[in-house]
Amino acid sequence: MKLTGKAAIVTGAGGGTGRQTALRLAKEGASVVITDLNIEKANVTAEAVWALGAEALVMQTDVRVSQDVNRMTEHAMKTFGSIDILVNCAGGSASLIGKLSLLEIPRRSLIWSPFSLPLKPTI
Repeated sequence: MKLTGKAAIVTGAGGGTGRQTALRLAKEGASVVITDLNIEKANVTAEAVWALGAEALVMQTDVRVSQDVNRMTEHAMKTFGSIDILVNCAGGSASLIGKLSLLEIPRRSLIWSPFSLPLKPTI
């Protein structure tokens, strides 16, 4: 339990790398703020974190929207007192592979979209 007493925010924690990161942090004793656009998937991750005996706060958050990020941060601080670890895993798009044609995506989106989720929250 190396992270006992620490609190972490994990974006994109509803699945994939974000979910696994949240679970690992919980196994190490951290309290975890689980954020995702998909609240149902975030709740599934939270159930797994609670099953490990760790605290979890679930928030539906769009990390591209500063008001969402501010709300999430304020709520996390009120709940845990401090945030010690930040992990940005938002932006996975593996579920879209093979489902969209480049012809269906507006040209402007092709320029910014691949960078929007991984880059904007970091900035």
